[in-house]
Amino acid sequence: MRKSIAAALAASGQTLTDLLAKEQPSVFFVSTVDQAGAPSVGSAFVVFSDAQQSFLLTSFATVQAASQQPAPKVTLRKQGQDDIDATLFTWDPAHDL
Repeated sequence: MRKSIAAALAASGQTLTDLLAKEQPSVFFVSTVDQAGAPSVGSAFVVFSDAQQSFLLTSFATVQAASQQPAPKVTLRKQGQDDIDATLFTWDPAHDL
């Protein structure tokens, strides 16, 4: 019985494809550099937005260098659109956010 429940709840390739298609408008590609100047990339998703701005959530590991001054540039990209410069607003290293 446990095995059938686990199988029913397991994400299939199609489940992940469907989830991405549904959430894709809220997902961004993040690029910056780490403390050594090497590329640091990740993804972010919108947690709040209004007509003026959007707040996105990403991993602290991706933007760690930008939490110190002088901070490197953080860029967002949405599939099929131009790059957008981002401002790091707050962070929580203990939770990797």
